[in-house]
Formats: sequence, C-alpha cells, structure tokens
Amino acid sequence: MLRQPDFRSGSITATRGNCGKPTCRCHQPNQPGHGPNFRLTRKVKGKTVMETFATPGELHKAQREVQAYHRFRQLAQALLEINEKICRASLTFAVDGLRQRFSASQQA
Repeated sequence: MLRQPDFRSGSITATRGNCGKPTCRCHQPNQPGHGPNFRLTRKVKGKTVMETFATPGELHKAQREVQAYHRFRQLAQALLEINEKICRASLTFAVDGLRQRFSASQQA
C-alpha cells in the first residue's frame, strides 16, 4: 500500500451540450452539440465539486489517479477484513486463556 501512485477520489464523466449562441451549429437539427467535455466530480466537505480538463494530458492523468484511488480503496477494504479477523482471533484467544485460568483456579 505504501507504493501507491498519486490518487484522488471522484468519477470522470463525459458531457455534451448546446452553447448559448442561437446561430451555432450545435442548435441545428441532428447535431450532437459540443463535446465531449470531461469532468471530474467529487465531494469536498459535503459539497459537489467539478473540475474540467483543458488538455487530453490532464484528462489522462486524472483517469490514472481516479483508477489508483479505486485500487487503494480495494486494498484498504482487504486490509480491514484481515485486521477484523485478527481482532476476532485475538479476542477468542484471550477469552480461552481467561477460561483456562478460571477453571484452574476453581480446581485449586
């Protein structure tokens, strides 16, 4: 986990749309509109924040970072599951030890 690349949360979506110029081609019938425009959407302190990308390089960098974040989350979840098993095993071991001590003291 310590060798994870840069990462950030969020999701990247592609949008298309029409501009505000009524004479633009995007307002013509059967025209797809402008785009695709890619945006990174994420939550910051409970608010949705969107980031757009000026270049394909910025988009590719963000895609790698979001992918790395999802990988980090998978690794963190796997670590949590293993740690919970260790905690349960430690608790069982401790309880068994107490039972043995209690049983020995009752026999004495």
